[in-house]
Amino acid sequence: MNNQNISDVRTVLQKFQDGYAARDLARLDEFMQLFVQDDSIEMIGIGAAKRAANEWFEGLARVREIIESDWRYWT
Repeated sequence: MNNQNISDVRTVLQKFQDGYAARDLARLDEFMQLFVQDDSIEMIGIGAAKRAANEWFEGLARVREIIESDWRYWT
């Protein structure tokens, strides 16, 4: 990995951190652009033990749903 790749990864991770820190629901769709735009995407939450079970989210709609829930209800 070269320095530009490292810088690019850090930039995306910072945008992710900034989005989660701000928790601005009006910018959720913009935040979702940080993710691969493919329904094969998966997000694994705390407590996930197996695919398609509790805390294992599949597809962009489900990933968006859990992020929205986190931003709305968790501090």
